[in-house]
Amino acid sequence: MVSFRLPTCLRLIAASGIAIGLCLFAPQGASAQTKLATPTDFGTSPAPMGGSPKDPCGFYKPYGYIGADDITFSAVVSGPATVSLSAEFLIVPSNGSAPLDLTVAAVSGSPAEVVVPEADFTNGVTYAWRVRATDSDGDVSPYTQTCHFISDQTIPPEPTVSSATFNSTTTPVAGTAGTFTFSVSGPDVSAVTGFDYTLNNPATGAPSGFAAISADGTATTAAIRPTVPGVNTITVDTVDHAGNISQPVTYSFDLSTPPPAADADMNGDGIPDLLTVGDTAGLAPGLWQATGKAKPSVAAETGRLKTPATNIGINGAGLGAPSTPSEFDGADVITGQFFAQGFNDVLVYFPSGNSAGGGVILHGTGNGAALPAGDENVNIPIGSLADANGDNPLQVVNAYTSLYDTGFPDLLAVNGDPVNGYYLDYYEDGFAPGIFTNTFSIQTPTPDGTEDWNDWTLATLSYSGGVGMFLWNEGTGALYLWTGVTFTDNGNGTGSIAYTQYELSSDWNTGQPLTTLEAADFGGRGVPDLWAVTPSGIATAYVVSNLANGTGTITAGKPQNLT
Repeated sequence: MVSFRLPTCLRLIAASGIAIGLCLFAPQGASAQTKLATPTDFGTSPAPMGGSPKDPCGFYKPYGYIGADDITFSAVVSGPATVSLSAEFLIVPSNGSAPLDLTVAAVSGSPAEVVVPEADFTNGVTYAWRVRATDSDGDVSPYTQTCHFISDQTIPPEPTVSSATFNSTTTPVAGTAGTFTFSVSGPDVSAVTGFDYTLNNPATGAPSGFAAISADGTATTAAIRPTVPGVNTITVDTVDHAGNISQPVTYSFDLSTPPPAADADMNGDGIPDLLTVGDTAGLAPGLWQATGKAKPSVAAETGRLKTPATNIGINGAGLGAPSTPSEFDGADVITGQFFAQGFNDVLVYFPSGNSAGGGVILHGTGNGAALPAGDENVNIPIGSLADANGDNPLQVVNAYTSLYDTGFPDLLAVNGDPVNGYYLDYYEDGFAPGIFTNTFSIQTPTPDGTEDWNDWTLATLSYSGGVGMFLWNEGTGALYLWTGVTFTDNGNGTGSIAYTQYELSSDWNTGQPLTTLEAADFGGRGVPDLWAVTPSGIATAYVVSNLANGTGTITAGKPQNLT
């Protein structure tokens, strides 16, 4: 049955996501026989596919195809406000069967639409259609120029999927690049244009890519680099010239876990990289990555970065719809093996703002590419890190230890409030990424002998000497390094921390705000070093040396602009 609709506006994208083909023409003036102008802005949804892109309505051959779907015909009519307007659509099939002559009420200047169900069209038949305006006084406009399309209701055959790299006889390491080949056989193959494919997440409904079919009936994807160990899938469907798609085919393959990446190495070269959050005076919103350079032959080049930095947060953190780079604004960002799958992942924590007390863990890619913002990531619910006093952490860092021996790293945090004071909190990760099942407080004083932990910024690393942690007081400029850091859970809500302390400076960047403090072992020297980033996007490497008798030396490298 034909149905009629009078929408409030002309849609450029149909609900199915297929673009409407519009034919935009200036209205013709009224003739001596009519007071009504020829309709404008006429077209169909879905639009014909496969015809000339400059002729979306199919005025001339070759005509395009419309697949197995209801078709919406639309046009804008104009007329005086004193009469009732209608749009009359005439749809004529080429096989000699009866035409459809359909009239729908219209409002001057607004699009009128009529929906014709799929069942009213015959497969393989060419349809010619046009539209004119009529009114209650009996006036009619000239018809529009005639449009055409071919109805194709044949569903294409399902694809066959194969891969020389990802198959039942091989188990490559996650992060290995390879291609997939798709092929079809059987009826309607000549109408096939290619294949939609989605890696690991078919529920989104959005293809990861499209592979065009070649003359031999096959298509090969560009190189794909799956990064999740275990069972992976690629879901594929065949697409024909009318936009019809086949039933999907899911192809499964296994990937093994790669060896753990070096600490803070995001691109797989074994060298630590710098991450800093944007939305500052010098950096646009997002998560900016400057990769480290190889061990230099000149000491002054130690800790140098490859610039400009890359925004690996361009996809957002997956917190909204759509996800945007601004979702990283105001976040603490730390790296680590949070999924225990070999690559360094990124934990994003919000100490303030709309998401205060919550965050998300994003899967690392292992090759320095932009981080995904999809369902494979793990949210840290707001308030899930609240401690016994009901306080959310002021800052979190990687503890590089798993007291439960789960393989997922625990967290160390600065926490507290003016009433209960400030202290360190330790969060033990349970048996899944981002699930922290036990928290205990550490009442160790700060390096200045007080409980002013809220005035200190922490930065941790894992290196050949174990776990290291820098502690900096912006107000006083005091900078310390703790090496050989270990933690003990007393089992009663309290715990302790052991370390060897070195004073590096009493006036390091005093009163100068920093957006990032990241610890790293530059060049694998076995000594913790430090990167610092200013709000203006200037990064400086600080090399630590001469650790002895509770003191050490920290030397600044040449500042680098990250943009």
